[in-house]
Amino acid sequence: VSAFHQVVSLDVRSKFPPESQLSPESLQNELNYCQLLNRVLPAEIRCVAWMPTSNPNYSARFDCRSRTYRYFFPRGSLDVEAMRKGCEFLVGSHDFRNLCKMDVGNGVVTFQRNVHYAVIRDSLKDGGESSYDMLYFELRGKAFLWHQVRCIMAILILVGQGREDPTVIRELLDVEKNPRKPQYSLANDVPLNLYECFYKNKGSFDPKVFDKNGPVPEED
Repeated sequence: VSAFHQVVSLDVRSKFPPESQLSPESLQNELNYCQLLNRVLPAEIRCVAWMPTSNPNYSARFDCRSRTYRYFFPRGSLDVEAMRKGCEFLVGSHDFRNLCKMDVGNGVVTFQRNVHYAVIRDSLKDGGESSYDMLYFELRGKAFLWHQVRCIMAILILVGQGREDPTVIRELLDVEKNPRKPQYSLANDVPLNLYECFYKNKGSFDPKVFDKNGPVPEED
């Protein structure tokens, strides 16, 4: 999985004592963390923003308000409208055990997840109906299961190919009726991107880096 907008939490040194690190003056004159990190990161990975916190237990993973994934794919001969109908069944709180890969070894035993929205859009604003057009499946929620997006995309592609009805999504989410996950291949991982992460506060960013590399953590 690639990422346009990945966020991590880590401990770093500061120019100021703990009691004054969060003051406006300190934040204005703090170390340029983006610059320091970008000196040692590979060219394809750029730090564009940082956000201070007074909570020692703060976690970029668990304190994230929501995440948005995008999966890019060509229109080809796919029935995109059928795929969009399938997306409608994903929205809301559901048991996604049939649309993920089990990760019980890491303690994941609850498969209930809440999807805020699921849509398929044209990559270009003036996109037409050409088979060469690039589209993307966009999914937003607070948390996701292992391979959840790739499993969902695999089923949506089957729907687009006419091999499954859009209602198959609804059927797979009914775990009482379908307690066992059917066999199907995962969608390829290359087109999948973590597109956005939303947090309570906005980050402080380096304009020079930001202009070249895109969004910073935004307030939800």
